This record gives sequence, structure tokens and C-alpha cells, in this order.
Amino acid sequence: MQQTLGEVLRAKPPVLYTVPPDMAVADAVQIMREVNIGAILVVAGDRLLGIFTERDLLRRVVGERRDPGTTAIERVMTADPLCVDDTITVGDALRMVSDQRIRHLPVNREGRLAGIVSSRDLMDWILRAQARNIAALTGTATGAADGLTVGRG
Repeated sequence: MQQTLGEVLRAKPPVLYTVPPDMAVADAVQIMREVNIGAILVVAGDRLLGIFTERDLLRRVVGERRDPGTTAIERVMTADPLCVDDTITVGDALRMVSDQRIRHLPVNREGRLAGIVSSRDLMDWILRAQARNIAALTGTATGAADGLTVGRG
């Protein structure tokens, strides 16, 4: 996959959900639930501090019996998450999330936070690209691309 994460981000809605580090976990989870996302970025100004995921909620809040109404998200987030540039390829990004056993990857563009891609975003991108390739190959093999058909005489 030679397409870049910049291309993936351009195909997604241009909304980036972030929360401040002092927000209560319950409030961050409410945002995640309302917009149906599995991770939210924790920022101070324009600086990425961490990421809070459903896995963090399960392990660091529920698993440790913390009160989500009073626990600040900075206490249970994954600090300093792996963050990549939007020029890396989809294939490289997929290898990173697989190797690191993570599901969400913050993405920078020209040194600034530009978005986030999930392992699902990457897999969907690859599947759509493969479908386009198959359609192109099928069209070429049958001559559909130029209006010809190939058959037995």
C-alpha cells in the first residue's frame, strides 16, 4: 500500500476530538459515546499529551475501581503515544499498529496534530483499494475497460 496516511485522513470527516488533561474520565467517555469513537486525544494547547482509549477505561479505571466522575483523564491515559507523520504509507502504519498492539495512531502533518487513524480505518482503506484493483483487473481481462468482451468462439 503506497498511499499515505494523509490520503486516509483526507477521506475521513475533518473532525478531531480532543480533551484537556484535567477533564473527568466520565465526561471524556460521554463525548466518546456520543460521537461513537473508541479513542480520544488528550492535548494541552496544541501539544499531544496522550490518548485515552476504551482499553484504558477498562484496565485503568474499571479494573482499578477508580471513580470516573472524579478521576482526571491524565491519570489514566496512555501518555506519549506513538505518533506518526502523514507521509508514511498505509502499509507501514498497519505494520506499526500490529507490531505495537495498538488500535489508534495519532497523525502529524508538518509537525502539527492532524488527525487519528484506527486499525479499522487502515483495514477499510486496504480493502477498498483491493476492490478497486480487482475491478480494474477484471475489467481489463474481460475487455470491459474498452468496450470489448473476451469469449470463446
